[in-house]
Amino acid sequence: LLYSPPRRVQILALYSQEPTMPATDFAFIPGFLPALQRSPAAVEARGKLAHTIREGRLTARQRAQIALVVAQEGGSDYCIWAQTSVARHNGLGWEDIVFAASGSALDPRDAAIVRLAREIARTGCFSPMEVRAMARDPLLKPDDVAEVVANAALAVLDNYMIQSLAPAEARSGTRRAA
Repeated sequence: LLYSPPRRVQILALYSQEPTMPATDFAFIPGFLPALQRSPAAVEARGKLAHTIREGRLTARQRAQIALVVAQEGGSDYCIWAQTSVARHNGLGWEDIVFAASGSALDPRDAAIVRLAREIARTGCFSPMEVRAMARDPLLKPDDVAEVVANAALAVLDNYMIQSLAPAEARSGTRRAA
């Protein structure tokens, strides 16, 4: 008879391998980990995506900036609060957070990354003109664009989970007008 640890232990072990942006970064949100446990497929997909992204070229700070602008575009105050907490943990100062939430950054390359993530969050796709403009952007290479898209997708997944767990008073006015 083989021993199999309880599912919660397996999930926590999966995320303990992701030091830069694990789901346990959101453990301060009541119910986040149990909500993930409801769907083993979602846990596995999120874990694989986060692990793959961690191996990419973008830094933890850049990933946090992407998550912030995606949360801002989504309009959920609860998601903005959660992503801001994670951004602070990843070394972003308040000035960096304000810039990222507004779709920019102090560093030119970071600003290009955040602008792209904002456009992805805002529209969900690129127009042909935007694709041509990205190809001419000296700050972003094609593989950078793909990484930003992957990071924005992870942020959407995380924000969906966060928003679904928001307290009733936070959910009542959760979508702000742009």
